[in-house]
Amino acid sequence: MIEKEEDDSLYEGEANKRSQRHGRGIVTYKNGSRLEGEFKDGKIEGFGTLYTKIGNIKYEGNFKNDKFHGQGSLHNEE
Repeated sequence: MIEKEEDDSLYEGEANKRSQRHGRGIVTYKNGSRLEGEFKDGKIEGFGTLYTKIGNIKYEGNFKNDKFHGQGSLHNEE
């Protein structure tokens, strides 16, 4: 599934029967940041990687209910 969201982000990945993000996917935001990982019922859930264009920051780790959760690491890619 490829879908443009209301906030102009673009989602490419798997979806459930309700057309929500579900399974592996990538969200590319309008500002160029990107989120890759596992989604469940429309939210990032499980392991994922967030690449930001603001300061070239990368977060790798766990997410729960669209938020950082548990172990993860933050890197400055500059």
